[in-house]
Parts: sequence; structure tokens; C-alpha cells
Amino acid sequence: MTISKTIALAFSMFSAIPVPFIKAEDWSEKNLKYILCAFPLVGLAIAILWHIANHIFLSFTHFSLLRAAVLTALPVLVTGGIHLDGYLDACDAFFSHKSKEDKLLIMKDSHSGAFAIIYCAIYFIIYFSCVFENRNFDGFLPVFIIERLLSALAVATFPNAKTSGLAKTFSDTMAKKKTTAFCIFSIICISILSLILFSLPALIAILAAFANFLIYYIVSKRVFGGITGDLAGAFVEITELFSLFAFTIVSAN
Repeated sequence: MTISKTIALAFSMFSAIPVPFIKAEDWSEKNLKYILCAFPLVGLAIAILWHIANHIFLSFTHFSLLRAAVLTALPVLVTGGIHLDGYLDACDAFFSHKSKEDKLLIMKDSHSGAFAIIYCAIYFIIYFSCVFENRNFDGFLPVFIIERLLSALAVATFPNAKTSGLAKTFSDTMAKKKTTAFCIFSIICISILSLILFSLPALIAILAAFANFLIYYIVSKRVFGGITGDLAGAFVEITELFSLFAFTIVSAN
């Protein structure tokens, strides 16, 4: 296992960015031990692309709507929709008001139900509106990294709802203690640096991410009996929206 291979596997798994040199035999238990430590680098890539795209569009003042549309779509395009897929499945399950067992079965269904469509529309309406209201996102950009660190931390520490699946596979193969220590240390460092550089808006965006992490733990345990791969994806999407909304409210004042 090498650092470069771990990073390549993370981008291959969690993004749509082509990684042509990955081979089938690279997906071994040994190489997956630290893949979630590299997961936040996908968030860093999104943050860099978001920052560049935003500044390009800001040089053309008559492209406000197009700027908001491109920035809204950019995280989905970079990730290939892997987290959005989990969000949609989780919405169908959560709002079904059925038993834990039925909710888990609903998330396994590849078809999208009415709740997935409804809450997908709500998600993008709010996300697009928040992007449209802002011009400077410097204080929000660290969230793309922190939400993935929190997601990795959850896989390492939260209970699993199923005995199989993506979250369970990562939980079983990862180096939990080292991943947990890495995530906590990285979250603290990035949060302090963001607060120093970007002040109150960054603090509020990060606190919103932490609040959603707590909600994620409570809801996943009580409603689903633990986390799954779909719930992990939903967490990333909801944290992003929650933090962007909080950032927008604070930035407007």
C-alpha cells in the first residue's frame, strides 16, 4: 500500500475523475485500510474547482444565474452523483414511515420513489438560491473537506445498520483507530485555520456541519439502527446544504 495508490483509489471510488492506472487487484483489503483518510482530498478538489469557477464567472457580471447553476452542479459532476444517490435513497426510506427493516429494504431498491423526487427538487432549489445570494465563498469552501472528514469519522465510530454493504465493508477493512485520530486532528486544524482566515461565516458553516454530524448519529441510530452507505452519502449532501444555508444567512448580515 502506498499513499499515491490510496489517493487514487479514493478518487476512483468517490469521484468521477478518471483514474486510468487503477487495476482490479488494487481493490484489496490492504489498500482499503486508509482510503477514507484520502476521501477529504475529493472535497479539496471540489473546493479548488468551485473557487476557480466562481472567480471566472464573477468577471462576467451578467452571468449571475449561470454562475449559480454551474456552482450548484459542480459538486455533483465531480462526484458523479454518488452521494446524491444515497441522499435520494435515504429520503425514500426516511419518509416512508415504515419499520427499520423496511427502510433498509427501500434503500436497496434501485428505483426512485416520490419522496426522492420531491426532496431532490427541494434540495437543489435551496442550494441554487444560496449560491445565487453569495459572491465570496472562501469561508464556506473548507466544508467540502470537513464534511468528508466527518463522514469518515462516522464510518470509523458509528454502529452499522447492516451486516453487509459499502459502509460495513469500509468499517471492517479500515484502520479505525488511526483513521479516527487522523480525522479528529484534521478537523481541528482545518477549523482553527478557517476561523483565523475567514472569521464568523466560516465558524458558522463549520458549526452547522458539526450540528448535522450529531443529528446524523441520532437519526441513523434511532431510525435505521446504524449507518449505511446510502446514509453516509446523504450525510455529505445534507451537511453541504445545511452549512451553505447557515453561511448564506450569516454572510447576508
